[in-house]
Amino acid sequence: MCQLTESHSIGHLRHIDLLLFQKSGSLFIALSPSLGFLGTVIGMVQAFDDIERAGDISPTIVAGGMKTALLTTVFGLISAMILQVFYNYLLTKIDSIVNDMEDATI
Repeated sequence: MCQLTESHSIGHLRHIDLLLFQKSGSLFIALSPSLGFLGTVIGMVQAFDDIERAGDISPTIVAGGMKTALLTTVFGLISAMILQVFYNYLLTKIDSIVNDMEDATI
């Protein structure tokens, strides 16, 4: 029967922590564009509410809602791209740590 040493159990806990961090990172990457899209929908609803209140369509009436829609889309996409780069970096680090841990057990 194999006994776990303290270093093995600490390494195992570190591996679990890294995997949990990996899962939460992918969640934020998936949610970021969705939040941008939500802002787009909110901006478009705002634009249509402004049109309804004014009873007319003109560029100045629609511009505020369109600006909100476009800005939230841009920020959602930018944050997703930044998170994706960071996430890929972390995956590489996790793989490196796992490989080092596996090599240490041989």
